[in-house]
Amino acid sequence: MDQSGTPGGTLNSSSLSVDFTRQAVSAAVSATVGPSAWIGTATDIRLDGTSFFASTAVSNSHNFMTVTRNAAPAFGSLAGSLMGSALQGGGFAYAFNDGSANSVTGSAAFTGASQSTSPSFVPAVYVTGKSFANYPPTGTTVGSIDSTFAYGVEAGVVASTRITKDGSNAIVGFDGQLPVVTGASVSNKPVAYGAADGPFDAPPTPGAPVPTKTTVIDKGTDAITGITWGRYSGLIKFTDRISGTSSGATTHINASCATPALGCLDQWHVMFGPAGTAVPLLPVSGTINYTFAGGTMPTNSLGQAAASAPTAQLSANFTTNMVGFAVPTFTVGSNTWSATTAGGTAAPSVPIQQNAFFNGPLNVTTDLVGVTAGKVTGVFTGNHTIANPAGQAGVMVGFSLNSGGITGTTVSGASAFRKP
Repeated sequence: MDQSGTPGGTLNSSSLSVDFTRQAVSAAVSATVGPSAWIGTATDIRLDGTSFFASTAVSNSHNFMTVTRNAAPAFGSLAGSLMGSALQGGGFAYAFNDGSANSVTGSAAFTGASQSTSPSFVPAVYVTGKSFANYPPTGTTVGSIDSTFAYGVEAGVVASTRITKDGSNAIVGFDGQLPVVTGASVSNKPVAYGAADGPFDAPPTPGAPVPTKTTVIDKGTDAITGITWGRYSGLIKFTDRISGTSSGATTHINASCATPALGCLDQWHVMFGPAGTAVPLLPVSGTINYTFAGGTMPTNSLGQAAASAPTAQLSANFTTNMVGFAVPTFTVGSNTWSATTAGGTAAPSVPIQQNAFFNGPLNVTTDLVGVTAGKVTGVFTGNHTIANPAGQAGVMVGFSLNSGGITGTTVSGASAFRKP
């Protein structure tokens, strides 16, 4: 279809291929409408679950595509997904333009061989604190970075086939997203994280000590829910899942900082749930006040840790489909912190999404001087609808609190809960 909305033209060719090992998609389309010959090409773009997207307007190489009109550079995007019980089908829609009066839209569908799929997945929460600092290039202007990257928390699921464990059953390798700073913007790269045992690249800060290996400390497990947690300290290695290589100055995240600085991350809090094959079962009405089951000792961006995990509180109102969270006053270093969602646990205010996740802001109190902000993210696991969950119903929660923005202080932690 052209810019006037008139159907016609010719789809000369189109292609779609997927590399499931690298989780990469390549797509191409060639179409002619009147005097305009359009070509769009996207190579090695990221596969997010079963969806993919590419555009000429992004800087992230794993979401970038090229478009031409009559061999001259043009603009546009495409978006699509894989379909079918064995991912034996797929398709995408595209929209291209030359920045003036000429444009084209269309779609393409494909069939292919059935794939061997693993239905088992592991829910996860990653608390990275100053997540913008994971991978900053030279010349990053700190003041230009969105202040929300001073308190990063993420949640998601990882295919069971894409995680690895050590001898103590701690998860030391998993797929994730690495925030990458380019100028004033941040984009995510698809990477595979893993525990490192050296040798290492030079540390981001000249003269800083280099840990000998990644250490998973403060490990814990709640036997009732199957939720595990820990703090990763040391240099955490990562590999671009698509290119298979590091794409910058270092192949590791420095999670052993003693001073706040770009390129440093003081310990990385992670929490994993038991492997499953279905979304959690949640009630459609009523309220549950969950029982604190354990968690990590919060750490700050100054390299200090709390003496113990604070006994956080969590409630869920399934009539309104909202969650309330609070973490009582705790001390890290010489400073006190506490936080709560609006309304606290008495009046849950953070919406539950996709029947499994929640994500919202926190009101933060600290004795530090500066503007405060925070974030809580969580994932439900198991069956919450029966009287005795038989060790299944749990909630994983990550929180990150900040005072002073990007250049200020951040504390981070993770808490596990079980249904009473």
